Amino acid sequence: MLSLSYIAHYHSYSDLTIIFHISFSSISKILKEMLPYLHNFFKTFIPNEKESQIHSTMSNCISFIIDGTTHPITRTYPQELYYRNDKACHFRQTMLLVDFEGKIIRFYLLFL
Repeated sequence: MLSLSYIAHYHSYSDLTIIFHISFSSISKILKEMLPYLHNFFKTFIPNEKESQIHSTMSNCISFIIDGTTHPITRTYPQELYYRNDKACHFRQTMLLVDFEGKIIRFYLLFL
């Protein structure tokens, strides 16, 4: 439930600690285990190809939107793969490629 709540509503870790009455590190451990599992399950429903012919009003060449999000995690090893110096935290990165109808075309979960 925690993982789905995190994905659907994008609650902060602070909010999740209040909602589920567990520690920050427990949330990080749960998400570290569950996000790759959920990724593997849901990627079967993502077409990995463009189905829509809609494009940006700025240019016909722009037909996708990229959304990249950094998710903080507790320290893990190897640290150099997960550490982000500019934010001074360990992280996991997700990236979505979305068409102009709002359909997810590709999903990437980086640094697993």
